[in-house]
Amino acid sequence: MGKYQVSSTSNSLKAVVEGAFTPADAAGYVDAFKKEVAKINPKTCKLTVDASNLAISGADMAEVLKNILKLYSDTGFHKVEFLAGSNTVLKMQLRRLSNSTSLEVNII
Repeated sequence: MGKYQVSSTSNSLKAVVEGAFTPADAAGYVDAFKKEVAKINPKTCKLTVDASNLAISGADMAEVLKNILKLYSDTGFHKVEFLAGSNTVLKMQLRRLSNSTSLEVNII
């Protein structure tokens, strides 16, 4: 089961995602994300996603994750910073999925 926390300040939005996400977890995350985005102007804010404790997603979740990345772009964020820690496989997965969007992604 995946866990998430989304918070914002006047110039940033931070999401922490961890564990193995199910489609229901992803839907809850999207709802929480949209509520926080409504409080800020994404075009002038930085989006940081701490995914350092996120489990590698199976093929069944790849499309869901790609849609979440597209949501980041559609919401107005132009740059997204992913914190992936030392998980090389997660970094490769995020890079591959982000290449299908118009986002400028920095994976750390």
